[in-house]
Amino acid sequence: MTNKKVNNSWNTEKTRTMILCSLLGIFGVHKFYQGKTAQGVIFILLDITIIGILITAIWAFINLIQLTINKKNTDKEFIVGIVLLLLNFIYSYTTIKNTEYNIYNVDEIKLQQAKERTLQKIEKANQEHRTKTHLKEKLQK
Repeated sequence: MTNKKVNNSWNTEKTRTMILCSLLGIFGVHKFYQGKTAQGVIFILLDITIIGILITAIWAFINLIQLTINKKNTDKEFIVGIVLLLLNFIYSYTTIKNTEYNIYNVDEIKLQQAKERTLQKIEKANQEHRTKTHLKEKLQK
């Protein structure tokens, strides 16, 4: 009978990389930590544009998945990766929902302001019309 030794040692380097990827992944900090400077610079350059931020966010999320499902992971590292993935998913979901809510509120505020400006213009036009009508009545008397 062969006894297989289970590796339960904690790889702090991999855990740190997963945490950096989870928290600062869109900036490529985890790539710099891994010594992959060129990829880290690409992350930073992509972050200049809004589309680039979206790309780096997806790229960092994929990196986190790759770090999590690595066959060399111990059970502890796998659990840490899954927890970080879930937290990232929850954070991303709530951020998207808040952005949609804020965009809706901004549109509502702009619509309300436009209505108020229109009503002010109508009131001003009515007031000018009343003044002209009043002047005409005075002139006719």
